[in-house]
Amino acid sequence: MAAAKKPRKFIRGTPQMARSRPKVGLCAQCKAKLLTGLYDAVPRYWDHAPLSLLGELAAHLRGVETWWMSELTTYRRSAHWIKSSPEGIGGTIHQIHYCEVPPPVGAAVQSVPKPLPDLPPF
Repeated sequence: MAAAKKPRKFIRGTPQMARSRPKVGLCAQCKAKLLTGLYDAVPRYWDHAPLSLLGELAAHLRGVETWWMSELTTYRRSAHWIKSSPEGIGGTIHQIHYCEVPPPVGAAVQSVPKPLPDLPPF
């Protein structure tokens, strides 16, 4: 008789169908360019333009969530992550898309990579 398989333990974020890479799309209501993807199996919509640190602060003051994204994954920016890595780690920061809330002027960031210093601390 074959042994029964043990059920897999649930580790947060492990189900592959629960998350997807962000893809470029258009808002059905305002036709704005945005990023779409799944997070915890829920469809999410983010503004296409990445935010600067000032833009992220302005978004939080307006009560809009911000998210860090790279090519492979997406995470909600909590107070802990904003404090420990203000600019994210190798990705960009985006706000949740709301048709009636345009990003403030000067909130967009130019995606220019920062050069690493030659001497420690890095």
